[in-house]
Amino acid sequence: MSSVDASYYSPLTGFVFLFNLIVGAGALAIPHAFAQVGLIYGICALCVLGFTSYISATFVIEAIAGVNALRRLRNAECSVKNTSTTAVFSMSGEEEFPLLGRFEEEESTVSTGLYYDVSEKIELANVATELFSSHGLAAFYTCMTAYLYGDLAIYAVAISKCVREAICPRPSMDVTVWECPNVGLTSSELYRVFVGVFGIALGSFAFGHMQKTKCIQLVTTVMRHASFTLMIILALIGIFHGQGRSTTDVLAHENLNMLPDFFGVCIYSFMCHHSIPGIIAPIKRKQAVGRVLISAFIAVIVVYTILSVSATFRFLPKDVEDVYTLNFDDYPIRPIAFFLSLFPVFTLSTSFPIISITLRGNLQTLFQSQNVSIFAIAAVLPPVLVAMCTENVGMLVGLTGAYAGLGIQWVIPACLVYSVRQRIKKVEDQMGIVSKNPHKSPFSHANWVYLSFGFSIASLVLITAKERKRDIIERKLRDLAIQAGRYQSKFQRRNYKTKKSNRLPSKQPWESLFMRKSRHEKRIIIQRPWEYPMAAQNLAAIAIQKLARGYIGRKKYRKQPKRHIRMSLMHRFIAKHNGDYEDREGFKKFCILRIQAWYRMYTLKWNYILQRHPMYHIAAMQIQYKWRMYYHKAIAIHEMTPRDKAASRIQILWRRYTNRRIYRYYRDLIHFRNSGDPMLMLKAINPSEAHLLDAATGAQVRFRLGGCAFPPTIYYKIFVRGAVCDMNAFSPKDYTTAHQVGPRNVNIHPSKPGVGVTKIIRVGNAYYGANQCGSDVRGWYRRWDNNGWRPVTSKVIAPTNEVDPITIATANKRKAHHHLRVVRQQQVLQQRKEKKRQWMKQMQHVQSNTSDNNAVPPQEEIDFESEDWEEQADEIFDWASGLNFDHYLINWTTLGTTNTAKDEILTL
Repeated sequence: MSSVDASYYSPLTGFVFLFNLIVGAGALAIPHAFAQVGLIYGICALCVLGFTSYISATFVIEAIAGVNALRRLRNAECSVKNTSTTAVFSMSGEEEFPLLGRFEEEESTVSTGLYYDVSEKIELANVATELFSSHGLAAFYTCMTAYLYGDLAIYAVAISKCVREAICPRPSMDVTVWECPNVGLTSSELYRVFVGVFGIALGSFAFGHMQKTKCIQLVTTVMRHASFTLMIILALIGIFHGQGRSTTDVLAHENLNMLPDFFGVCIYSFMCHHSIPGIIAPIKRKQAVGRVLISAFIAVIVVYTILSVSATFRFLPKDVEDVYTLNFDDYPIRPIAFFLSLFPVFTLSTSFPIISITLRGNLQTLFQSQNVSIFAIAAVLPPVLVAMCTENVGMLVGLTGAYAGLGIQWVIPACLVYSVRQRIKKVEDQMGIVSKNPHKSPFSHANWVYLSFGFSIASLVLITAKERKRDIIERKLRDLAIQAGRYQSKFQRRNYKTKKSNRLPSKQPWESLFMRKSRHEKRIIIQRPWEYPMAAQNLAAIAIQKLARGYIGRKKYRKQPKRHIRMSLMHRFIAKHNGDYEDREGFKKFCILRIQAWYRMYTLKWNYILQRHPMYHIAAMQIQYKWRMYYHKAIAIHEMTPRDKAASRIQILWRRYTNRRIYRYYRDLIHFRNSGDPMLMLKAINPSEAHLLDAATGAQVRFRLGGCAFPPTIYYKIFVRGAVCDMNAFSPKDYTTAHQVGPRNVNIHPSKPGVGVTKIIRVGNAYYGANQCGSDVRGWYRRWDNNGWRPVTSKVIAPTNEVDPITIATANKRKAHHHLRVVRQQQVLQQRKEKKRQWMKQMQHVQSNTSDNNAVPPQEEIDFESEDWEEQADEIFDWASGLNFDHYLINWTTLGTTNTAKDEILTL
């Protein structure tokens, strides 16, 4: 019984789910449109929108109950055909539907044969499959997938941008990319980090059901109501302090021309129809579904009305921002302002799991599959990728919200309820019965369906008119800019540009057509790059390129200076090389040398010319970068107060302290020696390779700190003490060639290394063939050590298609493995000697820079000409003798190293 109850929730929880789904970030745009249209018209329009949306929501519930009844009837007919007893029919009904439905059978079942129930969760896609034709089904899936995918992409972008703006505020509205010094990233990089975190955190809910999101729904409901309460209270405080508007002024303000804009903004503020099946199915008492639905819509209308009315009485219509939380950005209590700025995060983070689960269910129905994981990824991954690629979803909002959302909110529910009523009426006529649907919509008359169609057409006209009006305004502004002149700022006419224009006032906004400005204005932009960095960068690069191209063009047409008469090649040969006219061979060699010298000179000159032009661009970019960095730093230092400088110093010291603590934490984390089971440690890091650590190999796992950024990354590497044999490779030979049976061929190229050379050796009167080289080793089997340092955990922020650079650098080291053990031992000894020499050199360099009294003298070589050269030699010898490389090597190799697998087994 507990498992059944765990999969259901109370009507109050269903009310919370439905309220959270309806009240999205669109609620913040209602106060602005409400204040523009007026108090009376705004309240009436909100009530009309809420009422029509409630009608279509009841249509959805009626369609779900009707389709369930038709399905049960079809299953009952199939069971009657297969068996001749009625007991089988009752058993099939018990097995197909949950146990909870049996307790409600008395309420939702009539003895006529049609069983209306909403206990079984079926998506709108299942309802459409039962009722629509192939063309209608195609239109339904197009509308549903376009809206849900668009909604998820909009939510991913909105939440990520909201969190980024709260953590790293935008310096000015005309800046697209800016630096975030607190996190060490740019704004675009920080935005993508939040998109990834958002996709991982909220996308995981798509793998479950609506019941799994109960906790996040309840928590965010509290945050949402706290935000609404704060905004309403702050508005009321301003009204009580005399900062608001009078009642006469508010009632007198009426603007019917803004009514289409109000409908265009608020038309989707009651959208919940796509997820109604998933919300009402887990409700325990199905007779309370109607009360949950109407109470949710009433609560939403009340909240919208109170929020909009308080904003209308507190602010003037022109002062109400498009997003209402922006009116509280300058509130003196900064925690409250910061909390309100995160309102879209609270609202959209609750809607994202519900919509992703809804989309996953519709995709499963479309492809007739029960695989949850694949379709959950298909529902979450595309919106996250779209959010990764762009921050501007204006076109996406227009397409998915304006037209696809219109179909989901009014057209599809009306079509579904119309089709299910016709189908049930046909079944009742065939069976000669009259059924009663307890979940039937209160608006059962056909005129309500026609009203929904008419309202959808009117909404389509209003939305299209709103978008058309926006396009007309943008085109008029663009035409005004062209007519008033291309050298304007804020479309204000100025004097015609001349070489000696008036000096530009500081902090005057500029248009994007900075290329059309005068030379003096361009010079001002370049001299003040901190105001308009992109314009200064482009203008500086263009100025440098103009100078370079002018120099190249002038050089081409420059008059060549008169040259002296040059000697012929024969005269130069005779004068400089002591030749004569009879030395023909010497003259030919002289000419050949001159031709070769000219050719080398020409190739070098041509390469220099080819490389010279990109250097201009690189130099321009470097100059611009240094210029911008210098002026940004100069302005920042100039504007800093002593308090800011002190705060900056404190932050630097604090970061230094925290960095040291972080490094010590990582250092202490791997500060162990020859302890721990390597197989158990590797099982938590790389389970696929843990079972390969056999005890006979004497394997160990070594940990080190490294990486290209701070904090460091913990890397691990597997070391094997025992012998490792390759499969099917038991001897050093060429496995790709056939075995040679005949006699060895005589090689006529003795200069090739590694090739056998057979010659005749005479011993007395006898001749013997001698193989001077061992054998041909060019095709032998070779083993390469590809075991590199790998990170314990991969970076979350790093792209998934990039491999760690430390792993690439250490794995690509080629180390030849000789087949003879004696040779391998000699190679190891040689490597140890070389490492010891390098270590001693490094120790000498380190100790020469310290203040230790026992340090070696700073000279690198002994001066044998001095009288005390013997003392110098003895001092260096004593210092070298005191170094213990073996102790250092053992100490270093055992640090951060596990015990061997064999030793762990012996200890057990």
